[in-house]
Amino acid sequence: VKPTAPSDWTGQMGKAPSLPYDIEKALKTCVKEITPAGVQGILKALGYRKIDDDLAQIISRGLTQVAEGANIFYENENGYKTNLMNVNMFLAQIIYDTDGFIKFEETSIEQRRHDPYWGRGFLKLCGEQKYKDAGKALFSDQSYFCNAENLAKLVTDHELAMKLSVWFWKTKCKLMEGTNFGLTTLAINGEIEKSSN
Repeated sequence: VKPTAPSDWTGQMGKAPSLPYDIEKALKTCVKEITPAGVQGILKALGYRKIDDDLAQIISRGLTQVAEGANIFYENENGYKTNLMNVNMFLAQIIYDTDGFIKFEETSIEQRRHDPYWGRGFLKLCGEQKYKDAGKALFSDQSYFCNAENLAKLVTDHELAMKLSVWFWKTKCKLMEGTNFGLTTLAINGEIEKSSN
């Protein structure tokens, strides 16, 4: 079963999301540790195709980075501790945004209305200011992603795309009580999501 559009799984702002698929169950079942095999197991459980092992490795490292330093932990039957909600939301967001790790760039005219700062990578950030903030944080150069060649790397260089996604998630999508997919999607896409609600 393939997930539906975010508007169908955001729930009301401030309330826990109602998911049409049970990603939390998939995480508890498949992730003994956040490993590439765990990533592949989650994708399989959600009805997606197997991805390249190198890509699964990049994703597992990103999930581990998202879990590190978080304050709310879930301990599974093997004693592995992780911030389940934070990892859950990050994984759900990047699976949806990439259509199961297939599409790493927005392609429609509507999605590209922020030309040249349309969404690329795992989270598909939109807007010039977000790319400037990312360049400053990751490369000490606010203009790093003002370069078309560097923007294009977010489509082909999955390590860079994950680095940007983890940075953005940890700094702009921090979990607070009542945070849900609607709020995280709004943080990523800003006024695009506001206008579609």
